[in-house]
Amino acid sequence: MVGLSEATRDLDVVHAGLAQWFRHGRGAATATVSPFAVNASSGFSSESLLFDLAVTSGGVEQVEPMVLRLAPAGGGLFPEYDLARQAATQNLLADLGVPAAAPAIHEADETWIGTDFLVMPRIAGRLPADFTYILKGWLKDEGEAHQRACCESFADLLVDLHGLDTSGLDLGFLDRLAGRGLAAELEWWADYLDWAGDGSPNAVMVDAYRWARDTQPADDALALTWGDARFSHAIFDDGGRVVGALDWEQAALGPPELDVGFWLATRRQSREALGVTSDPELPGLLAHDQSVARVEAGLGRPLRDLAWHETFAMVRMGTCIAGVQRVLRRSGQDDHLLMSAPLLPGWVVDQVSAT
Repeated sequence: MVGLSEATRDLDVVHAGLAQWFRHGRGAATATVSPFAVNASSGFSSESLLFDLAVTSGGVEQVEPMVLRLAPAGGGLFPEYDLARQAATQNLLADLGVPAAAPAIHEADETWIGTDFLVMPRIAGRLPADFTYILKGWLKDEGEAHQRACCESFADLLVDLHGLDTSGLDLGFLDRLAGRGLAAELEWWADYLDWAGDGSPNAVMVDAYRWARDTQPADDALALTWGDARFSHAIFDDGGRVVGALDWEQAALGPPELDVGFWLATRRQSREALGVTSDPELPGLLAHDQSVARVEAGLGRPLRDLAWHETFAMVRMGTCIAGVQRVLRRSGQDDHLLMSAPLLPGWVVDQVSAT
């Protein structure tokens, strides 16, 4: 899927404009852009197109696999898309040793292809498919040792990210929130819910945010957080090591538990959606408590209020589902399967209703 949008975009115009942009920027009349391909594992938020850039210099052709990232045409899953912030985030992360795609180049001039855009190198490797990695695909087909290596590497990526020393760095560009920390994150998502519901949000979700505010834990840790930490946003090499981390549009400053809770809760959501009762969902992966133990050992401290963060992760995910339904509704797709998708799993509904 090429993102989720309320309108379609003329990709022939995009292709021609992008080729001109490369020729202009690189001073190479022979720069050519291959036909676009779509990453089957890409999500709903932005449009991501894969292509190869071929540049001939001194009679020698060099080919670079690349990605073009665009805000959805006509509006999409989020009320706004700040590609400049995404580029700055990825470049900072790469400088600090996190395997984000860099250099990420943001082009603000909309005359090239009709909108601003982000271009970045394409990282070679394999991505687990969202949800269905449990039932099919390379991760399921690999042996337990390889599955364990992938899971441990992902946990270690979170540890490395949350342990970054950002003292002395100007991180003002990260502030997508009205402030920093858990309270600001919570209010951003509450505002998003109102937007997704066109001013009349789902009553169960309103109760969920009331629960979140009433039970919100103390916010005494600030780390650079991913915002969308899950297996399908990681690229693995053949040895099971994470070599790429994708989709940084929700990055912010907050407690590490935001990311860890999201990773663990989305794994549980995947299991329940597919009727898988075992934990872990694949035999070589780390179970819930083993995942927690590895992250805690890496951070050098216990994870705090993790149960709350796992529940809040599903509230955030439910809010995104409401956003998806908004796009479908506004694009005339009222019969789409996702229009009937529950916003919250039963265990979250029970928890938020009990308070």
